[in-house]
Amino acid sequence: TPTEQEAVTLSAREAIAYIISEGDRINEERKAKMLRNKPSLVIYEFTNEEREPFAHLSGSAEKMFVEMAGPEGEKLLNALKAEIKEAEAQKAAK
Repeated sequence: TPTEQEAVTLSAREAIAYIISEGDRINEERKAKMLRNKPSLVIYEFTNEEREPFAHLSGSAEKMFVEMAGPEGEKLLNALKAEIKEAEAQKAAK
């Protein structure tokens, strides 16, 4: 039903936002642990411009996934990417 679809969509958005937040927290903890264990370690974080070539390369993997998963897989992939983009925008706004 539309009510159930709305509940699932809302739950998915909240889950993705939580996963991104937890991923960030875990990554920061791991980074701190690595630096404690090896203070000479240099960690470089890419800028958006530096990430662009990697994002471009991922297009071929997405294309292969869509070929393997079909229209439903493409729909799911697009929905996931939209949700991630929205969660990242919410995180940046904080």
